[in-house]
Amino acid sequence: MATLSLDAAAAAMREAMRDTVRRNSLLYLLQGILMVITGLLALIYRARISRNCPFAWLGPDRQWHFPGHRPHWCK
Repeated sequence: MATLSLDAAAAAMREAMRDTVRRNSLLYLLQGILMVITGLLALIYRARISRNCPFAWLGPDRQWHFPGHRPHWCK
């Protein structure tokens, strides 16, 4: 059984990680783009649901507000 020094093992692991990142870089980029789009859609959807007071969920009491319900601090 061959033994590797710690430095050789670290270099092998580093090279393997670089290869993996290079191979999957397009997938990582697409995943990041999809996550940003999903986050923006979630904000737009939430603002659309609370039409009377957009972004009421960012208010001082941070409670869930049902569509059509206006909290006392949103006038």
